[in-house]
Amino acid sequence: MSRLLRLLVAERRGRVRFVVLWLCVFLAALGIGGAIVAAQLEKAVTQAAATSLEPFATLGQRFRETLVHLRTEATAIPCSPEFASQLRKIAYRPDGFNEFLYAPGGVVQCSANVARFDPPLPLGTPDLVSDNGTVAWIGRSLDFLGLNGLTGTIALADPFAIILPTEMVELNVPAWMTAQLVAIDSSGHEWHRGGNRGVYARAQLAKSDPEDAFLRGGTFYRTVCAGGNVHCFVAEATAAGILLHHLGPVAMILLAAMAIAHFGASFVERLLRDYWSFEARFRRRLNADTIQCVYQPILDLQSGRIVACEALARWRDVDGTIVTPDRFLPIVEKHKLTRRFTELVVGRAYTELSENVPSTRRIEVNFNIFPRDLDAGWIQQVLTPFRQAAARFTIAIELVESDTVSPDDACREIDTLRRAGILTYIDDFGRAYANIQTLAEFPVEGVKLDRSFALAAEDSLLSRLLIHAIEMIKSTGRSIVVEGIESGARMSLLKQASVDRVQGYFISRPLDAHAFGQFLQNHVPDSESDRRAA
Repeated sequence: MSRLLRLLVAERRGRVRFVVLWLCVFLAALGIGGAIVAAQLEKAVTQAAATSLEPFATLGQRFRETLVHLRTEATAIPCSPEFASQLRKIAYRPDGFNEFLYAPGGVVQCSANVARFDPPLPLGTPDLVSDNGTVAWIGRSLDFLGLNGLTGTIALADPFAIILPTEMVELNVPAWMTAQLVAIDSSGHEWHRGGNRGVYARAQLAKSDPEDAFLRGGTFYRTVCAGGNVHCFVAEATAAGILLHHLGPVAMILLAAMAIAHFGASFVERLLRDYWSFEARFRRRLNADTIQCVYQPILDLQSGRIVACEALARWRDVDGTIVTPDRFLPIVEKHKLTRRFTELVVGRAYTELSENVPSTRRIEVNFNIFPRDLDAGWIQQVLTPFRQAAARFTIAIELVESDTVSPDDACREIDTLRRAGILTYIDDFGRAYANIQTLAEFPVEGVKLDRSFALAAEDSLLSRLLIHAIEMIKSTGRSIVVEGIESGARMSLLKQASVDRVQGYFISRPLDAHAFGQFLQNHVPDSESDRRAA
């Protein structure tokens, strides 16, 4: 399942996805086309069977009609002269039957032309027993009727038996089909009645072991029976023969399947691309279960203690991949999901930090707030869990100044938050709109200096501006947090410049809640380490 999800969500695998879809649609279309061809082949077999079995159906109908006449018109005492006369009258009817036997229980006592058999002639065990109770002796010699050298089928519907002519049928079947017409008894014994000999025997073999028969020659069989399942039409066709005689339709089906596969795969790929796009996935699955938080420690340079952390959001994708904010924050802002997103982050952070931060440690937790959401009433409501745990947590928001909030409105909201015990920092100071005038006007606790200053090379302009930026901020009386500290030398420089707090990979990477709790317990300030060493 995870591999399938990766295939669906990975944008770079679009071509692989299209090929898979193309194959699926192609096979489906091919299957539908094959089903249509199979239906047409079945129709052809059914029509050929109906035509081939029609003489036997007609013969059966005449047989049943003649039996009705025998039972209603041959009413004299059996084997009497009058009875023989009645039989001969029926024999003159234009139904093709002209020899009848009186044979109760399969023992011939007389016929239309023989007054009485003395002794009676037992016909023996019948060759066929049909579903309607009629029994028959096939290929029986008619010498006992004086028809020397002739054979026929004796069909008995007690007590009358009718001599049926032996009919060999000429089959008219399509070129791709081989067929045989047979009469079959209850034990499976066959009597050839037309077509190609051996087809029925091969069909029986395929029926007993159909998989082996298919593998040996790719041959298909179809049997259609009539007349009480006595006479059967057995069709045989090979896949090669079918394809050879249907090249045109097969080519059309292949071309149609390929065209359907192309358009179908393109359509489905567009739907999948829209449904499984990162933006669509994020919007569908933005909830408390998929929001993840990590916490980056913030170090107080003067005491050497971890005094705060910044709660940073991550998002868990459908395939389990953890996604960083640079991918999903633009979507949050685009679809105005900022408040919902912040509520989810705060809820997750409170649950994790209250469980993992030692109860003996009071720590400041910083949250990033979107400028459009600088609403003191809403922020206080969202941060209610932390505010109720004021003995353990101090709350601060980090705000990126932008042109979406007027200075007057910002000052009013920040001042309200300050009175409620919620601190405010200007985030990414030195980038975008943030400037010294804003810092002087806004009643903020301090600023977080943009990481580009701390990460700048030693001899770069930004590196030289770092100290000047610190001096300007200090002149306003605001505290300073410098982000992006990745070396001890840079941290020592900032300590000499009287920077209040720092954060960065040199101190710690962002940690999950459990690791952050362990980090707080294990971190020892440098001054304390020195005392322990002494």
